[in-house]
Amino acid sequence: MNTKNRLGTNISPCVCPVGNFFSGLFASLFGTREMRILILGLDGAGKTTILYRLQVGEVVTTIPTIGFNVETVTCKNLKFQVWDLGGQTSIRPYWRCYYSNTDAVIYVVDSSDRDRMGISKSELVAMLEEEELKKAILVVFANKQDMEQAMTPTEVASALGLPALKDRKWQIFKTSATKGTGLEEAMDWYVLQYYTIKKKITSKCINNKLNKKKKTQIWLNICCIERNKLQKDNVCFYLDHVFEHVICSIYPE
Repeated sequence: MNTKNRLGTNISPCVCPVGNFFSGLFASLFGTREMRILILGLDGAGKTTILYRLQVGEVVTTIPTIGFNVETVTCKNLKFQVWDLGGQTSIRPYWRCYYSNTDAVIYVVDSSDRDRMGISKSELVAMLEEEELKKAILVVFANKQDMEQAMTPTEVASALGLPALKDRKWQIFKTSATKGTGLEEAMDWYVLQYYTIKKKITSKCINNKLNKKKKTQIWLNICCIERNKLQKDNVCFYLDHVFEHVICSIYPE
């Protein structure tokens, strides 16, 4: 038995399910993987404390990181593979070994360590010049704000030269890893940036892969619709709305 679709035309029961079509399309466009975030900064900035604050929500006893720590962190239904790399002078040259496929960098600064702010800036500048990080979002944590001598986020941003950055999505946050303040706000901001970027990429990829004629043909093939011009125009209009609905469902505002 045939049934009617929203366009008033017959649909054969032996057709490819629409859900399977969309699943295949988005799988071919993006696949699935955890997002990769690096936590970088000088030694003693609070990177490892931040990592485990994000993962388990509490302060854990840490020792200086020789090498790296890696954990999976979940935020807003997204999974992140978060790498905390040691910040000692002898380890920093090896940061670049971990840059590949990085979606974001959390750069942690000890806001109370005024004497090493220049070194922190030099390391940040060198890192941002790496080709593999050209598209990575930068999230700066002005950490240890619970210390009396801590610089303000505005002062830290100026000391690091952040206002001069071009073609780089960045934001700085006032944080205290030991108290847990500012971390959630920072991650919320990153997730929003991620969704915004991915939504644009998804729309662009779909438009590139499926022009009006091809989208119409796909929908006609799925629904076995009689191929007259009026129906084709209606189908294409309807399919555009379906794509927009799917995109908005995956990447909400």
